[in-house]
Amino acid sequence: MRRAIIVGGILALCLAGWNIYSRRSTRVDITANHALIFTVAWGWGMDQQLTLSHRWAPGSVAASEWIEIWKRPYNSGMAVYATQRGDRFYIGTSYKMLIVDPSQRRIVSSCDTTMIPQRTALGEQLLLRGRDSYEMIDPGGVDLTRYIRQDVPAGAVPEQPRPSRYYAGLRYLGRFGVVGPDRSVGSRGSEVRFVPAENEREPRLALQFHCG
Repeated sequence: MRRAIIVGGILALCLAGWNIYSRRSTRVDITANHALIFTVAWGWGMDQQLTLSHRWAPGSVAASEWIEIWKRPYNSGMAVYATQRGDRFYIGTSYKMLIVDPSQRRIVSSCDTTMIPQRTALGEQLLLRGRDSYEMIDPGGVDLTRYIRQDVPAGAVPEQPRPSRYYAGLRYLGRFGVVGPDRSVGSRGSEVRFVPAENEREPRLALQFHCG
């Protein structure tokens, strides 16, 4: 019996160590009582998840499904937008769109392109002309799915978020992502970070998606 307890304890420690090694999370407050938590898990593959938490509720109140990263880790990351009233949040992942409704305590995952918010004139032009014309139409624009540079600092959601360049009626808050790895660590177990809008340019068409 004692031997079984010792073996069980060792296995539990190994499992805890593996979770510490293979998962990274970061959180950012989006309202006075709610926060978003971005988690990346490395296993046989790589997955990311978004969780909604409440200040007065233990644990999460809603979570998305785990989203598989097809070309790990470069295609990881989530862009965060808010409505003008700040009562609903749209999250771009490139795989699908997540809609966060704090008042209902839920996260909806959608592959319905009709639910994508209306694009600005610039957003429409980019979508119609295609990727080959991006730099000509929108010089210096960036993609959603890429590493966060180590010299780009994390931060809180801006107090006065800027209007989105690409989506009408939305404000761009910032981006979750994996930080470019230290060569001694590699991509597995790399730091994850939320970069607010004032520290990095809004990704182009970050709410467009390609569901598998």
